[in-house]
Amino acid sequence: MRTIVLIVTGVLTASLTCQAAEPASFLWEIGKADGKNAEFALAPGGYARFQNDGFFVVGNSDPKKDWPYVHPGPVDSWAGSRPHTFLVLFGLKAVPAAGDCRLEFHLIDTQGASPPTLRVEVNEKGFERSLPAGAGDVSVRGRPNQGRAHQFTVPFPSSLLKTGDNEVRITTLKGSWLLYDSIGLAVPAGAELGPVQARTLLDDVKPVRALQERDGKTFQPVLVTLRHFGADTDAVVRVEDVPSSKRGHEPAPAQAGDARDTPQLSTSRAAGRRSS
Repeated sequence: MRTIVLIVTGVLTASLTCQAAEPASFLWEIGKADGKNAEFALAPGGYARFQNDGFFVVGNSDPKKDWPYVHPGPVDSWAGSRPHTFLVLFGLKAVPAAGDCRLEFHLIDTQGASPPTLRVEVNEKGFERSLPAGAGDVSVRGRPNQGRAHQFTVPFPSSLLKTGDNEVRITTLKGSWLLYDSIGLAVPAGAELGPVQARTLLDDVKPVRALQERDGKTFQPVLVTLRHFGADTDAVVRVEDVPSSKRGHEPAPAQAGDARDTPQLSTSRAAGRRSS
């Protein structure tokens, strides 16, 4: 509470009472903004062992297992030379009051010669950010104290949030890697976290650079990446707008495990799965 006294000399004295806007507080955070990355998977220098993109369920996940310290970009051959999407899922029992929310990113470093361009999505609403050049490659190899720190925010209206499940996607559209120090969501008063419901998300679909022949017919294999949170369940992948005569046979179901499991399927049968 703050009181401002206005004085008009020789005429009157009046008092005006106003209440300062309540600052947004963090609803959740991954990591700590301390210039270190020991709390993340693969830290401090295990980038060459990178396999799975970050998939974090607020209230369930552990950043030491589920959120890599490094987020690769499309030019990083050691991570498949493709865009990478890190995903945060969180549930809300109650949405915040009307006002501004912000995603706050603290980075230890970005690649010096080819810093990344990011697309950040909050429940499918997208925002792009081009990051500045960092210090180089020493930090990603295990020396975070030699990085060039950078901080940025992504503001958005609280109306983008909803009761139930919400998601934040962070995708490297161009360039190379970034190193996380922390990421957090600050919201106005009134928000209350809730459990995330069991979810199976279609994350990526891409053709394999090869054709497959079976029973005298030629097929185009497709890798489908799913992310699943919750109890084990069965998933069926179907290809739409393809005549049944070209499908060969019905797609077989694939079992989806916990949040770290990423089944890879062709259009006809499961092709195995990877896990962190």
